[in-house]
Amino acid sequence: MEYIISVVGLGSIGLKHLKNILDHMRNIKEIYVYDIDIKSAEKKVQALEDKRIIIAGEISSIPINRLNLAFICTPSSEHYRDGFRFISNKIPVFIEKPVTTDPEDCRKLLSIKNVPVIVGCNMRYHPGVRNAREAVLGGKLGKVSSARAYSGHFLGNWRPGVDYRDTYSAKTAMGGGVLWDGIHEIDYMSWILGKVEAYSSFAANQKLLGIETEETADMILHHSNNTISSIHLDYIQPLKRRGIEIVGTEGTYIWNSTGKNPEHLEIRILTKKSTEIIRSGKYEDTNSMYVDEMKELFSLLEGNPVEATNLLTIETACEEISIISDMRANIIK
Repeated sequence: MEYIISVVGLGSIGLKHLKNILDHMRNIKEIYVYDIDIKSAEKKVQALEDKRIIIAGEISSIPINRLNLAFICTPSSEHYRDGFRFISNKIPVFIEKPVTTDPEDCRKLLSIKNVPVIVGCNMRYHPGVRNAREAVLGGKLGKVSSARAYSGHFLGNWRPGVDYRDTYSAKTAMGGGVLWDGIHEIDYMSWILGKVEAYSSFAANQKLLGIETEETADMILHHSNNTISSIHLDYIQPLKRRGIEIVGTEGTYIWNSTGKNPEHLEIRILTKKSTEIIRSGKYEDTNSMYVDEMKELFSLLEGNPVEATNLLTIETACEEISIISDMRANIIK
């Protein structure tokens, strides 16, 4: 079967998905792309030199009735509006995280039945996260007691050549803030440890970056397996750091990543008798996370059940939206 798809939003993540579709997916007949900045989109498409790409002058000019799948890669505040256009027409949709920044939008999205809606969560495909889940579910750590996750990176380093104060992360109305950007951590901690049943948090704009949104946040989560976890997020650290520590009765799992392009990765399990090095060194093929995610996404079009994948469903994503929305109500300014 040949597929006709669309990519709405051609910023950094939309362009990444578009390139991966062209490079790694077979049977792609046409790709309709739309971005509010048409001139920029035209330059990006021209550089790709692929005749299957068709630029839509307006989002309404995308032929919805011909599509097999739509990618929504616009700013977070526009996800619901842009995604609903396709979902209400029974078109399977992949929406970049967070699926929305408004719990009421989630209720509307969930009311539409029998339409696959998947939310982008590439960190589920990161070796540090995947190995952690395997260690916990496989009983390698014994009974898990507690866990800690952290992610910090100076916002100005995220997109070289772009003033970070002009990005969505810096603007409340566009769905920015370290809590929304840190939804990955809430997702993978609940994916590893179980559904979040109770939580508390502190978040603050400490006026260090000159942005509208919160710059740092700390959370405590209680999971369905009776584990307590904590998460630290910040836009401040000069060198990017991300990782997990999971403490169990038989072992402690440690993943730590530092830097970006390349990312230096270390994964190990500590026990009373030994230290098992699972992985250590450069993690250069970070794009493989997105490719693995996309292959599972396209497998749904071939009849593979979502339960057989690691994809984030709209139901779980909306539970996480509710948690973050509650946390954002107590930001210290």
